[in-house]
Amino acid sequence: MQKMEKIKKTRMFSNTNWNLYRSFLILYETKKYTEAEKILKLDRKCIRSNILTLQDQVGEVLFVSHSKGMTPTDAAHTIYPLIQKCIDGIVEAEQAIKKFDRDSSAVIKMVTSSTVVNYILVDYFKEFLEKYPNVSFEFYSRAQEENYHLLAQRKLDFVIYMDWVCEKYGLKTKKLFELSHIFIASKKFLKKHGLGLEISKEDAEKLTIIGEELPNLKKLGINPNRYIATSTSDAIYELVKENTGIGFYCDKLFAGIKDKDKSEIVEVKIKGFETLKYNFVCGHTGYLSRVSQIFVDGLIKFCQDAFA
Repeated sequence: MQKMEKIKKTRMFSNTNWNLYRSFLILYETKKYTEAEKILKLDRKCIRSNILTLQDQVGEVLFVSHSKGMTPTDAAHTIYPLIQKCIDGIVEAEQAIKKFDRDSSAVIKMVTSSTVVNYILVDYFKEFLEKYPNVSFEFYSRAQEENYHLLAQRKLDFVIYMDWVCEKYGLKTKKLFELSHIFIASKKFLKKHGLGLEISKEDAEKLTIIGEELPNLKKLGINPNRYIATSTSDAIYELVKENTGIGFYCDKLFAGIKDKDKSEIVEVKIKGFETLKYNFVCGHTGYLSRVSQIFVDGLIKFCQDAFA
């Protein structure tokens, strides 16, 4: 008897036509019937009919038409994240059991930097592509804030970056490895300013410091007289090589390239300050496609072995 009651409860669905919600989601995101037609491969009359039917079901107007397109109403803004969550759950369930093997093809879209790929992840990509040769990749620069919004819309798969940035955008994270930020400089630059491999905080603040994030320096209690903010670690390194200033740089990146330029670039210690530590993570919305999950799981294991 209890089993029958449980079955009845699980089958208590409304008379839901998912095509109505699909039309709603796409029109909400595109704001234009012409764009929705292309994505849904339906004509405007059919999409409009779906929207009107859904409006009748929920008892609210969902869009207001104007010359430039469709404007979602407050009711539409209210139900959009709830409907999106339901649809995502269905997709996630399908992807969770969908077989993915060597012959499967897919595209993984990630937000990261060329520096991370070149100096940290390149070996893993080779390993992954040997197992899954039909997978393609698209890389997007982390310097572009709009990419984090695309992640939120599930148009990109995940980001590989520092934990505090991912948390800022409300992403869930999976730890890859721990990293520290150090200071680096060219020997010529230090000689020019009469400095050694260990300098005082006061001397450091008089110099130009080059890095990606000024708040990281402030956490150390350092407020440089002049700061050059860059969008990539490559730019930091090149500016340091050109004797522009002291670089605030990732230790693991430096370990990967210092042998090549060890006669020219060195690590600099600032008296009384410990290195600033972070977790380098994979950040995502909580949903990963099957191929993305395989990639991330493998990457976690690879990083555990490589940076143990």
